[in-house]
Amino acid sequence: MRVVRGSRWYIWREDLISELLSRDDGAALYVSGTVSNQGRFYSHFDAVASASRPTSSDAVSRFGRATRTARRPRERALILSEIAQVEPLLRATCMHAS
Repeated sequence: MRVVRGSRWYIWREDLISELLSRDDGAALYVSGTVSNQGRFYSHFDAVASASRPTSSDAVSRFGRATRTARRPRERALILSEIAQVEPLLRATCMHAS
């Protein structure tokens, strides 16, 4: 993965992911991640699944304690807003969602 210049987001290195997905050694391959360019590879996957957890303030607070973010109400509100915007987009591309 690499950081998109001028952003705080990561993307998959398409050359490396393409090489990985082109291998045909018979072994099962599980790929994990949430990156903006992952949809380009969905045609190579047998299944796309999404797992999520509740977005309650309590869950965001626990996340904040673990990562030293979300300690202020404004930061928690930003996290909840980003989840509300992004999660439906992710779920729309999944075959399986929890």
